[in-house]
Amino acid sequence: VKRVLERERFDVLHLHEPMTPAICVATLAYARCPVVATWHAAGELGWLRMGGVVKAVLRFREPVWAAKPVRKADFVHAPGAAFPTWWRTGSPDTPLVTGWAGGPAASKLGKSDPLPAALSSLARVLGRSASDLEGLLESANIVDWAQDPYSRGAYVYHLAEAPASTTADLAAPEEDTLYFAGEATSLTERSGTVDGAMESGLRAAKEALAKR
Repeated sequence: VKRVLERERFDVLHLHEPMTPAICVATLAYARCPVVATWHAAGELGWLRMGGVVKAVLRFREPVWAAKPVRKADFVHAPGAAFPTWWRTGSPDTPLVTGWAGGPAASKLGKSDPLPAALSSLARVLGRSASDLEGLLESANIVDWAQDPYSRGAYVYHLAEAPASTTADLAAPEEDTLYFAGEATSLTERSGTVDGAMESGLRAAKEALAKR
């Protein structure tokens, strides 16, 4: 790490390697330029908690989203369903759909096989039977972010009693040397989203460059 830093002489470094933190620790020790660290919340951090998400991507032999009830919709919400949120991937004629269960809905799924619940939920949205959809199913990719040992959750949320300064405190740089990014540090009220993660990265980079 030291040789690479001496050879490349970076203006700004971005650290994002939660699975092998030793590399990040070594970089912090030897870096002589501003460092932007993508920040991942895990566990209970003061006024923050991690929310769970189970995401199901289902591929069928025919474009099931092309049916009349949802053909013109990009996004459908089915309150009370195990997977209450669904959207199409591409045009209605694309045989790929995505289901999403977050927060309490994700917790209710537990550790059992989520595929039957996903098919049942989608059947409700489409007005078809779950067995009909199961017969058309070609493949399924289902991810439970709360069970992933490296992420241990999908997004950050604030407790109701959290001080207004919580996010700003997380995003504050350390000694104008270490800068923090990641959706939990979004200062534009977009925490929990990819959009917030991207926004925070741009903000942290600008902060680092301003101190050059």
